[in-house]
Amino acid sequence: MTRECATDFERLESYLGNFSLSQNLCDPNYLASIKLMHKCYFSVLSWNAELIHRKEVFLESEARCSDDIILRISEAVSDLGSSFFNWSSGNYKASRIMLRVSIENFLRALGGIEESGLLTEKNVFTLMQTALKLDIFKKTPFVQKCVSQLRGDYGLLCMDAHTATSQNMEQLTSLADIPMFDTVRAKACSDIFMRISKNMTVIFCILFDTFFRSMHHRNRDNVLNGLDKPLKRAVFAT
Repeated sequence: MTRECATDFERLESYLGNFSLSQNLCDPNYLASIKLMHKCYFSVLSWNAELIHRKEVFLESEARCSDDIILRISEAVSDLGSSFFNWSSGNYKASRIMLRVSIENFLRALGGIEESGLLTEKNVFTLMQTALKLDIFKKTPFVQKCVSQLRGDYGLLCMDAHTATSQNMEQLTSLADIPMFDTVRAKACSDIFMRISKNMTVIFCILFDTFFRSMHHRNRDNVLNGLDKPLKRAVFAT
């Protein structure tokens, strides 16, 4: 290890030891944005917690599902959490890439209920093309609408994964640049995060309507709390 590298590692240790988002939390725009995101994210966490802790009930009501399906759904939620954390520190490109992965895992998991081969499909193009044609995503017109929005957002997020334009670049020159808060980039990322979270929640509640309605009323309220009124009406219209 060179002297310069050793010195830089010492600085890294200090940076990690003192890492804090307190400066971001002093910005009212940051707080307003992350509060809205958390509301949608907590909705997803609520139905996923019910799914995990009442797995046996879920599997009884959804005969075509399996432990692997539940695992894959929870992984999509985990990816959403990684996106949320990256956003909170200003790492917007990583946040958007994790949103892309979350959509992929979500559609893989639900599509796997009808076409089990999707659970191990390695070609992303084949995965998406096959999943979008399945009957499970055509259960209601509103489910189709939500899936279509997820597909559209997935296409946008692919531009970040492939760094399609300069707008998809992060240009992070040093870890010292993080944490940060860029109002414009943060809003663009938070908007898509919330849209994806809401669409996932609506799809889950409609596809697994019996399980959703069997939840404890407090958890059901927490799920619905992250949805706008039109989305709530769509959930109960089934």
